[in-house]
Parts: sequence; C-alpha cells; structure tokens
Amino acid sequence: MISHPPTHILDMKIKGLSTDPVLFRDQVNQTRQHLQLFKWKQRHTRLPNIVVLLGGTGTGKSTLFNALIENNISAESVKRPTTGGGIAYVHSDDIALFSEGFPFATEILSSDHKPLSGHSQKLTLISHENSSLLSPIFVDSPDVDSLCLENKYHAQKLFLLADLILFVTSCEKYADQEPLEILKQAKKEGKQLLIVLNKNDDDLLSKSIYDQLITISGTPDVHFFTIPRRKKPNEPDYMESIFHLRKHLLEISNNPKNILRKQEILSLSHSFKKSVTDIQIKLDNEIAVYKKIEQLLFDAAQTSKEMLLESPAIFNRSYFDSCIKPHIKDVYSRHDLLAPVRQWVVETLKKPFYLFSKTENKQPKTLPLPPEMDLTPVLTALGEYQYYVKKHVNTALFLKYLQEQPPELDAKTVNQLFQEKMIAINRWLTEQFEKLNKGIPVQKRFGIHALSLIWGAAIIGLETISGGLSPIELALDSILAPYLTAGATELFVVNELKNIVHHLRNQYIKALHSIIEHQHQEYTKILEVLKPESIQPRNGLVLM
Repeated sequence: MISHPPTHILDMKIKGLSTDPVLFRDQVNQTRQHLQLFKWKQRHTRLPNIVVLLGGTGTGKSTLFNALIENNISAESVKRPTTGGGIAYVHSDDIALFSEGFPFATEILSSDHKPLSGHSQKLTLISHENSSLLSPIFVDSPDVDSLCLENKYHAQKLFLLADLILFVTSCEKYADQEPLEILKQAKKEGKQLLIVLNKNDDDLLSKSIYDQLITISGTPDVHFFTIPRRKKPNEPDYMESIFHLRKHLLEISNNPKNILRKQEILSLSHSFKKSVTDIQIKLDNEIAVYKKIEQLLFDAAQTSKEMLLESPAIFNRSYFDSCIKPHIKDVYSRHDLLAPVRQWVVETLKKPFYLFSKTENKQPKTLPLPPEMDLTPVLTALGEYQYYVKKHVNTALFLKYLQEQPPELDAKTVNQLFQEKMIAINRWLTEQFEKLNKGIPVQKRFGIHALSLIWGAAIIGLETISGGLSPIELALDSILAPYLTAGATELFVVNELKNIVHHLRNQYIKALHSIIEHQHQEYTKILEVLKPESIQPRNGLVLM
C-alpha cells in the first residue's frame, strides 16, 4: 500500500551535477505515473482489467488486436510503423472511468472511426457496445523498437497502464533484443505476462523459441500461445487459435476474485516505492555534490582572505598615517585657543629664512583623497583563489559554466572595487572626526590648551637647519605622535582616537576581503543555477 508517498521528491528537478538530468526527469515522471495509476486503479474497483499488446516491429500486433476484438479498428499495413499511438477498445459503460483521475491525456471516438493509427500524445478510446467484451479492455500499442522516439515513449507508458502484458513476437522477430527487454522489465516490475508467438508455421521452431523466451522472461509458468500465419481471412486454424487465446484472456480477466488486478496493485506499489528510493538516492547525491562545491568555494575564499592578511604590504604605516593624521591635526586646530599666539611665534621665526629659502609659502592643505595603494597582494590572493577552484572542483557541469561565463575578476575591476570602498571609508573617517570635534568635553579642551604652550616652546627651541623649514614640519609631527599612543591621556581624547584607528583598520580589512567576497559571489551565482529545485507539474495529465 502507498499511504503517504513523499511527493516532494517527485517535484524536484536537478541540473546534472552527478546524474543525467534527462534520465532523472524521465524516472520522476514515470514514478509519478506509477502513483497516479495506483490511485486510479485502486479508486475504480469496477474498472475492467487492461490487456496491452506489446512487441517489436512487424510482429502483427494490430492484426491480432483486431482479431481479438472482432472489429477492424487498428490500421494494418506492411508499411511500418503503422500504429503511432495507443488504441483502447472500451465498453461505453466504462468510458467515464478514464476521465476521473486517469493520468494520461485521452481522446474518445466511436467504433465507426476506422481504421485508426492512434495519436502520438494521447490514448485513443474506442467506445463500443459489445457486451461480450466488457472485460478485458484490449489496447494496441506502437512498436517498442520503433525508430520514432515518440512511439517508443508511448509504448513505455502503455506498459505502465497494463494489468496484463500480451507480448507479441514472431518466428522472424523473436531474437530482436530491444523487444526482449519487455520480458525482463515485466519480471523486474512484477507485471503479469502472456507470450504470443504470432505468424507461426513451424512447430519445432516454436518449441525452441518458447524455451528461449521462457528463459529470458525468468518465469517458467508463463502462458505461451502460438498463432499460425494467416494466409487468408477467416482461415479455420487461425480463427481457432484466436478463439482459444481470447477465451483464456476472458477467463483470467473475469475472475471473481480479480486476482489480476490485485497483483497489478501490488506491482505498482512495489515499483513506486523502489523507484522513489532510487530517486531519493540520486537526489541526495546531487545535493551532496552541490554542498561539496559550496564548501570548497567557501574554504578557498577563507584561505585567500587569510593569505591576504599575512602580506605585510597591505599594512603600510604611511598608508594609515596619510589616512588619519590630517584629521587629528584638524581636531587639534579647532580647539587650540593659543593658535594665534603660536602662529605669531612661528611666523617670526620663519621670516629670517624667507630671504634664503627657495621654497615658497605652502598653501593650506585640504583633507586628502583616499591614498593610492599597491594592490599586488590582493591580486595574488585572488589568483590563488581562482586557481584553487579550477583545480579542485572536478564537476564537469560546473567547469562548463565557468568556461561559458567566466566569472574571474580582472585587475581593472579589482582596482575599481577597491577605490569604491576607500571612498566610503574616507567618508566614514571624516564623519567620525566631525563627531569627535563636537563631543570633546571642556576638561579635555583645557588639556589641549596646555599642550599648545608645550608646542610653542618646542618650536622656539628648534635649531635652524639650512635649506628649508622641514624641521618645523618634523616638530609638528613629533608633537602629534603621542595622540596615537597610550601616552598623553590627560592631554587628549586618546581612547577615542584609538577606537577610531581600530575601526579604521577593521574597515580597511573588510574592504580588502570584500574583493575576495565579490569573487566568491560570482562563483556562487553559477553554483546557484545548478542547485536542485522544486517544480510543480503543469497539470494532472501526462502526455502519452
């Protein structure tokens, strides 16, 4: 019994990381049809048994079908293939059953429409009034070895539909390998089977053929019928053989206990559960490969980030000085009440040197743009990441996508991404110092005033060095240096400055890591396309 089937598995679609997606889709569709047929047959307890004629090209299936139903419904011809779709001979009382949860698309015609070749995507239902053929429902089918793929696909669907398979072969075609797969599949799925050797004109040969087919089918108790070659219409031997075959089929189909249907229900249940288990294994493998690649990409990105932090070139002291010192000078000048006095002292000292110095008065400096940086360490770490991915991800489909849509970042893109981050960091740094300017308490400002006196004294005490005023610049930097150390706590808001420097370093590292992360996201976008996903069937019908 199928009580609570895991239908979510049947709604999954894979892209082919570990399993052929076309074969997976076909198996899912077939399994869904197993479930739908199980429910349909279990619901309609008065549904007649269904006998499907299956076999290879030119074995006389359509001729045998017409003989069994005593009506020339299915087209017969030496031209092959003749039957392009399933043709079911259904009593009018049972036609309605094929619209109530039946999983295949159908078309209904009266028995006046003849001869028919069938529809490649539908099961043609021929409504009749012959009360002697209430059960079973006979179904003609396309060739299982047809060169037309639609016909072969249709024949497979009819295999699922059958309660009993009437395997039709002939003395000329019995050894063809593709039709023989029907016998093996019937045994595998527990389908009830009856073998007909059609067009027989050699009893000794038929015995040999019987032995071979019984061996292949693996069921020694399978029923075997021989039908002589028909040389003219209503030939006695031929008609007698048809009569015995029909009688046997009527007997097993009209069994009061309906053993045939019960066996088919069990077969469908077993096949469904087995197929669902196989689908689950394939889906698990697909997900496992996806997660393996996902983890590999993550690990490669982390390794590249660590490699980047180990490069001494990215923590250049001059880089941080150029970022933060102009802001510190700006904070200092805003709260220096003795700035005019110190400016007078400096100007007085500088005047004697103006006559001899070749340098001119420097223009006031503005806050700098983001400083330039050598991105070689970033490009090196990025290159290692890209190399690692190509070397260790050995899934053909993923590598195919990498070739078709190369996601690797180039030097120009890296530089652009870095500059965007640096502009944002510079903006953030300016905002932090503006907040600091507004939030310095009064007692800290007195410390700044005291420091102004020390600064002035330091400048006056400098020795003159010929060739320019660089010693004064040196003095200014040396006075500012304590602001970035643990000293001078009583003179300035050192803790706040250290906090800003700490956050600056973190944001700088994040900016570098964001380039690696950007590359990681490009790889992840490709992987996301290959992720197993849930889909919904278009409708309840499955085209034949």
